[in-house]
Amino acid sequence: MEKKNDKFKQSAKQLSKAWDEALQHKDEVGQGFEPEDGRYPVAQMFAEMGESKASGRLQITWEYLFLDGEYKGKTFSSYDG
Repeated sequence: MEKKNDKFKQSAKQLSKAWDEALQHKDEVGQGFEPEDGRYPVAQMFAEMGESKASGRLQITWEYLFLDGEYKGKTFSSYDG
């Protein structure tokens, strides 16, 4: 009989493979993503002032559209307090 915690014991190779698969599908689940550091051609779609959901402080939400490269057509949001 398998112990409850045995299913969480995986080798480093298994964890690495699972991580790589998750990265391939990260944008398919409707969540935002964090692009790798670098320079990308983008268009600023909008900037909006509002309140942080977590702290209630004022912040600006910036939304960008990637114009080229591996992220072409995807949007990315960033926040400044």
